[in-house]
This record gives sequence, structure tokens and C-alpha cells, in this order.
Amino acid sequence: MLVQLVSVITLSRLLTPEDFGLVAMVVVFMTLADLIRDFGLSGAALQAKQLSQQQASNLFWASWGLGAISAVVLVAATPLIVRLYDEPRLAQIIPAMALTLFISGAQAQLQVQLARRLKFTLLAASAFASSVVGLGVAVVAALNGWGYWALVIQPVVAAFTLLLIQSIGAHWLPSLPRRGHGSAHLFRSGAQLGAAYLLTWSASNVDSLLIGARWGATSLGYYNRAFQLTATLVGGLLGPLTKVAVPLLNEYSLAGKRPADALLRMQFLLAGPVCVLMVMLALTAPSLIPLVLGPQWAPAVPLVQILALGECIHVLSVISFWGFLAEGLSKQLLYYNLVTKPIAVSLVVVAAPLGVHWVAWAYVSGLAVSWPINLAWLSRTSNYEGRRFLVGGLRVLATAGTTYGLLWLALRGWAGSQSWWFVLTGAAGAVLLFVALTAAFPSGRRDLVRVSQVIKSLR
Repeated sequence: MLVQLVSVITLSRLLTPEDFGLVAMVVVFMTLADLIRDFGLSGAALQAKQLSQQQASNLFWASWGLGAISAVVLVAATPLIVRLYDEPRLAQIIPAMALTLFISGAQAQLQVQLARRLKFTLLAASAFASSVVGLGVAVVAALNGWGYWALVIQPVVAAFTLLLIQSIGAHWLPSLPRRGHGSAHLFRSGAQLGAAYLLTWSASNVDSLLIGARWGATSLGYYNRAFQLTATLVGGLLGPLTKVAVPLLNEYSLAGKRPADALLRMQFLLAGPVCVLMVMLALTAPSLIPLVLGPQWAPAVPLVQILALGECIHVLSVISFWGFLAEGLSKQLLYYNLVTKPIAVSLVVVAAPLGVHWVAWAYVSGLAVSWPINLAWLSRTSNYEGRRFLVGGLRVLATAGTTYGLLWLALRGWAGSQSWWFVLTGAAGAVLLFVALTAAFPSGRRDLVRVSQVIKSLR
């Protein structure tokens, strides 16, 4: 997460909003192609109670093959994407970025092998090292006047570095692919997860697609930086934890314990800090964004504030998503997405002609509608008590909202000043007030005790 945050800050000061907008136009389709490349196979391998050498090998070859196919299809679709955005520069960007699909296809199952063996330190170290190398190359390119090409080569270099490190660290080689060996159910489960992920992609990327097509690269650049800043702070934490949480919940289940209880405890441990962080970001954004990213990014401030609310809701949805994975409910996850994602997409489509800020609010509204449906669906298809997750989540959201409102009233006279004192005061106030409001209730005090116990265990 730290490297991603440094990347957002450093490259934002070296490049223009238009540079980021151009690459973001391609990233929409890269994300889709990457989902097709994986198509739920990594998730199926992670949630499997047992995975034989031959099953893992079959998944490896399937992932690599899908990666190659996805890269070829994306390159073939380049003329259509260029026409959609009316942006001829994409004709060179797309083939270059498509290389990451081929590389990631070979790397995905190596990462699964490390996760299933609980090699979390190696996973974290490889992700960190690859991000640092990718960022270093991008910064050098940007300083030498490469413009948007610095952003193009960054993921390619990072993906190759990650493959190299994990290939050495995994000490695993795939066998030749063979039919049977119990692989069919893994592919079925993967296909169900993949279809659910595709629906999630439509809800998560239609905003960028419509902004780029209707409002152009510069507007998309502002939106993309706002989204990346909030998502980096949260996704940098949740992405690696997903690879850790599901195997740990499986271990919990095999030990005869209720994974739902463990997941409920995780909810505040994750949602509490994330919401505090988003309150800090939203409150201090008028000063923080120009100070850190540069004055040219001031138009992104209201977008950051809107999307920060979305990340508070998003983290709660991720918790219940882990429940679906841990219980092996890939089909139910697909059904849930079939209901909620069209709603989220429709909201963004309606908002797109009205402006970029309306699109941001529509995206957040889609998250807010989907989360309670998510919990209700999980409750009906498993032994998870969705009401407990809902009450706990609403308590965190209410505390975060109250914290933001009170501090905004107290500090609004300083909001226009681009001062580090304002940023530090707002950040410290957010932490202290959130903790105080949480401690005002018995359930909140119990949550804070759990947080302190986790912190002590890490010493």
C-alpha cells in the first residue's frame, strides 16, 4: 500500500491529468481482460479445501492460456476502443499494456501456491519489490519526458518482476495438463466466480468508461486520480488480505469453529481504521490534495470527498464477500451480482450526462444499495447472521459520519488554507473523536479492546 501511495503522489506531480486519463481509458478494458484471464480460477484454487499437484497444474495451464487469449483479443479490439474514445494515441498504448496479461497468466497460480502454504511474508515481499521496481522505472521515464508512456511501462515491469520473484520463491513446477483428476468442479466453481467478477467489473468500471467517452481524457484523469487515491489506501490493504483471509477462514472451519464469528470480529478491525482514514482524507482534502499532488489537481478534491464515502461502504461489502468465498458459495455470489450490479450500472448510466460529480455520487449509491442485499443473501444461503454484520457496519458508518460532521463544523474556517497544520489537526481530530464516540457504547468498547489485543499481539 505504501508503494502504491507513493506512486500516486510522485507520478501525479510529474505527469498531467490528461496522461492519467489516457491510460485510464485503457485500464478499463485491461481490467476486463484480466478478469477473463483469471476467470475465477485463482479464487477457486484458494477456496478449495484440498488441491492436488495435478489440479494445480491444470489450473496453471488454463490461466496461462487464458492470459494469452485475453492479450490477443484486447489487441484485436484496439480499433474499436480507439473509435469509442476518438483517441488515436490508444493504438500504441493498448498492445504494450496487453503484455501484462500474458505475464499475469503465468504468475497467478504461483501466487495461489504461496497463499495455500501460508507464505504470507514472501507474498508481501514479492508484491512490495515488484511495485518498487515498477515505480522506479516509471519515475525515471517520467523525468526523461516520456509522458504517459511512463504509466504504460509501469505495470508491465511490475508484473514481470513479480513473476520472477514468485517463480523462484514458490519452488513449484506445474505438471503437464491432464484430463480428469477432479479438476472439473474447480473449473465450474471458477467459472461461477469469474461470471460474478465480470458483473462486479461492469459496476466498478462503467463510471470511467462513460466519463472517458463523454467528457474526455482530462476529466477522466481527475476522476481516476481521486479514485486511485481512495482505492489505493483501502485496496492496498484489502487486496493482500483477501488472499490471506480466505485460507485462514478455511483453517478455522476445519478446526470445528464458526468462521462467521471470526469474520464478524474482522469487520470492525478493518472497517474502523478504514473509515477513520477516509474521514481524515475527506476532511483535509481541500488542503491535502494541492499540497501533496500539486495545485493542478485541485478539481479532484470534491471527487476525493465523495469517493471516500464509497470506500467506507466498500470495505463492509468486502467482509461479506470473504464469507461467500470461505463457504464456497460461488454460485450464490453470482446470483447476488446478477441482482445488484445492473442496479449499480443503471445509476451510473443515468448520471453520466449530468457531469463527473454526479457519476461519483451514482457509484457510491450503487455500493450503498448493494451492501445490505449482500448481507441478506449471505444470511439466506449460509449460517452467517447478516443482521449482526449490518448492525455492526451501520454503527461504524454512523460513527464515521458523526466524526466528519463535527470536525467539519469545527474546522470549516481553516478549510481554504493550504496548510499542513490544518491537515495534521484534522487527522488527529478524526482519530481521537472516532475513538471517543466508539467508546461511548459498550459494544464499541468491546471492539476497541479487540483492536488493542491485535496491536499487542503484533509487537
